[in-house]
Amino acid sequence: MPISPVTDAAIIQAEYVEWKMVKTRKALQLIFEVPLEHQALVQAALGTPMPDTSTPVAIARLNLEAATAQAETAAIEHQPEPPPRRPAKLAQIAGIMCSEGAFLRFSGSKDAAEAAEWLRGHCNVASRADLDTNEDAAIIFRRIKSEYDFWMRGEEVAAA
Repeated sequence: MPISPVTDAAIIQAEYVEWKMVKTRKALQLIFEVPLEHQALVQAALGTPMPDTSTPVAIARLNLEAATAQAETAAIEHQPEPPPRRPAKLAQIAGIMCSEGAFLRFSGSKDAAEAAEWLRGHCNVASRADLDTNEDAAIIFRRIKSEYDFWMRGEEVAAA
């Protein structure tokens, strides 16, 4: 039975294992088990049972699942936020688009190399990497991408 850390020395975690009826006193004896290595903790918190005295105690059921879930939630809430994702570079988007079969049809190209050439020509750049540094080319590329996306929605409707 695992013992979780307790902040108050008077609190003892135990397993409720049995109860016995004491008919002559109209009472129940509750039996709890604590690992033997915690005997000193029990002794310090409750003392030694004596036949002529009693020690008042409180008994509460522990909800360890809720405590574990609460601890896990707290751990998750305190984790640092991951860095924000950078938006994909236009050159990367253009490279992916040029390899799509639908973009080949849209641009009238027979392969990815021809589609890349078509796109570079329409954007007036020597390389798709220029889309990330040349604002005029980026505007043209975004317009082409928008037209392509609109065309794709029409293709999806036609295919359905």
